[in-house]
Amino acid sequence: MGIWALVPWLDRRASREQASPAFTDLGVAAILFIGLLTLKAWDIGGGAAAQPDVRAVARACALWTLVAGFAATVLRFAFLRHTWFVFTGAVLLQAALHGFAGFSYLGASAIGALTAATGVVLSRDRSTLAGKPP
Repeated sequence: MGIWALVPWLDRRASREQASPAFTDLGVAAILFIGLLTLKAWDIGGGAAAQPDVRAVARACALWTLVAGFAATVLRFAFLRHTWFVFTGAVLLQAALHGFAGFSYLGASAIGALTAATGVVLSRDRSTLAGKPP
């Protein structure tokens, strides 16, 4: 919640009425992550048993999140011409690791957060990503 409270001060482009792909990506990633948590809370895909199958719930939630995430990414790329998908990629990685690779929820979240942090640091200097000296 603290990050969301700081967004108006961190997003300098919004004050100049320019597009802000990084903050758009942060918003899309937050919606996907909240959607994943909501689906998990509803035990989507767990069956009608009193105790739903935890692995089946994780797989079904991951599948829905991946489909929604890929659709959002394609739409953002096709219509908005965005090319910055660091946070969305981290959420999709977390969902895939937890749902399909069998990682614990917290372990997959830690890997996703580390991936997002690495992506943010690397994307600050595009010449480094292109292999050119800074």
